[in-house]
Amino acid sequence: MLLRKLASLLRKDDQGAALAAVMSLMLLGALLSVLILASVVASLASTTATRATVQSEASAQGGVDVALASITSGNCVSSYTSATAPKYLDLGVPHVVGPVHENHVDRNSGEPRSGHNDSRKH
Repeated sequence: MLLRKLASLLRKDDQGAALAAVMSLMLLGALLSVLILASVVASLASTTATRATVQSEASAQGGVDVALASITSGNCVSSYTSATAPKYLDLGVPHVVGPVHENHVDRNSGEPRSGHNDSRKH
């Protein structure tokens, strides 16, 4: 009886096996298509950025060549004009104008002091 049951299990037909194989191949093809598409999109973005960099460098080099040619020919004239004054970013860094001396002014009294610390009185 056990042998008959095993024999009947072995003789079962394989209905639906082809459908499962086709579905798995379609899934594999879709997965590969998505991976290839992602790779193409990433390389397209990289190519666009590289093209912009190359064009910017070529344009800058062209400007340098024109400036160098006009300097060497003695025909260097500034053609840049602007109707607005430049705006500078205030970073809060104090600017020193003129030579820096050893003598400083005491913040509290406003009197000049020498380079060494005279504020401590014995």
